[in-house]
Amino acid sequence: GGSTNVSWNSNNATSCFASGNGWSGNKSTNGSLSFNNLTSTTTYTITCNGAGGSASDSVTVSVGSQPQNPPTVTLTANPNSVTYNGSTILNWSVTNATSCVANSTPSSSWTGSKSVNGGSTTVSNLTTTTYFNIHCVGNGGSDDATVSVTVGSQPINLPTVTLTASPTSVT
Repeated sequence: GGSTNVSWNSNNATSCFASGNGWSGNKSTNGSLSFNNLTSTTTYTITCNGAGGSASDSVTVSVGSQPQNPPTVTLTANPNSVTYNGSTILNWSVTNATSCVANSTPSSSWTGSKSVNGGSTTVSNLTTTTYFNIHCVGNGGSDDATVSVTVGSQPINLPTVTLTASPTSVT
């Protein structure tokens, strides 16, 4: 994707001819050209002719590897605080990934492979604060996202008692 400027100067030349990616053909005896958005290593060659013969020169412009965009992943929970045995909706979005894997602590239904296109899923029956994680990998590296969902206390069951008498009326 980079750019270079190729310049040439000749002495005692009457004509010049260039060869190479994007600049082949007749050229003036002195000049310069800019080349933009280079994607591969290229050798530029120029041959100049005059009364005394011809002379050539070349220059090679090296182009580095195409940069890899690292993956990015975001993960949200809605709501991020629930009542005991409640549920939450997990939403994730991903860019530049080739695979994603999810897990949670403690373990829940949020495990295994997840779509690299993002998505949404409901996780139910939460009984303790849970940490949800997604790990995505792509050509440019990897990225993680984690969200926690706080779970309220288990409701306390109040004791009950039933008192009966039989019969309830006596002589």
